[in-house]
Amino acid sequence: MPIDRATALRNAEKLLRLGRLDQAIAEYRGVADDQPLDWKTANAVCLELRADAGNYRDVAARVHRLAKLQARG
Repeated sequence: MPIDRATALRNAEKLLRLGRLDQAIAEYRGVADDQPLDWKTANAVCLELRADAGNYRDVAARVHRLAKLQARG
C-alpha cells in the first residue's frame, strides 16, 4: 500500500526538529522506498541524514541503488 508522502515528510521534519535523527531517517527511507524515483528525497534528505548519523554503509548502498535505477531510465 502506498504511503502518504506529504504526511511522511511532515512527520520526518517534525522528528528532525525534536532531534530524533534515527526516526526521521526511517520516515524519509519509507518515502524513498515507496517512491524510488523521488530523487529529491532520496538524495537531498536520506543520504545526507544517513551520513550525518554515521551510516556510511547504508549511504553507499543507497547511492548504488539509485545509480542502478537511474541507469535503467
